Amino acid sequence: MLFFIVTSLLALLPAISLAEIAASSAAPSIVGVRTQDFDYAALAQLVVGLVLVLLLFVVLAWLVKRSGVAGGFAHSRMKVISTLPLGARERAVLVQVGDRQLLLGVAPGRVSLLQSFDKPVIEETQPAPAFSKWLNRAVAEQQSSSRKQTDQAETDVASPSGGERG
Repeated sequence: MLFFIVTSLLALLPAISLAEIAASSAAPSIVGVRTQDFDYAALAQLVVGLVLVLLLFVVLAWLVKRSGVAGGFAHSRMKVISTLPLGARERAVLVQVGDRQLLLGVAPGRVSLLQSFDKPVIEETQPAPAFSKWLNRAVAEQQSSSRKQTDQAETDVASPSGGERG
């Protein structure tokens, strides 16, 4: 991304220079007014400053991410195990705090301890499988059940069930 910005700025340099030459040749010169040439040193200083600020931003973002300051409770021993909506704005929340689990009632402006458990009631849940995995499994089950039904229908047709006719 940074490379793209710098290359775009450097690609504009010839266009700026050509535009300045065209403007200076088309406009009559005014006596007593000095026209200045385009200052490439100032543009280079501007580009270098921009690159340094962007590098500083990337380094600071990396340091914040690395230190975990922005993570909040990411490294704490407190985790939400499960939530259950009870109403439009109320829910029950099971929280793991150290070795204990707490069942909390959460409503707007209020959190109440409903029950405290010394032993885990629910183990930490694994993330739900992706929808594509679930869909593939459901399709495979559907296909296997339809094969079983087809095989059953073929065996019913092949074997006479009413005996022989005379």
